[in-house]
Amino acid sequence: MKKYRCYLFDAGFHIISMKIIESKDDDGAARTCQAVFASSACSSVELWDGPRRLASWSRVVGGSSDRMRATAPAFDGAARAPACEA
Repeated sequence: MKKYRCYLFDAGFHIISMKIIESKDDDGAARTCQAVFASSACSSVELWDGPRRLASWSRVVGGSSDRMRATAPAFDGAARAPACEA
């Protein structure tokens, strides 16, 4: 299992929390990071593997509900990320 870092940010882009995620691959880490983000009140999140930023998501507010959007997909799993719900 690899260790990844999931950084949660407030609206001012200040880090308010960091979670260590263990996963066998990038896609699994992305799904876990999204679940952490979905269950938080944070404005955005970034997923890191050492010095490599894998992806980031931010909340899109409006319409009937809040939802997530990928803001910097860096691997195939990030393209599917917004559809993942916790």
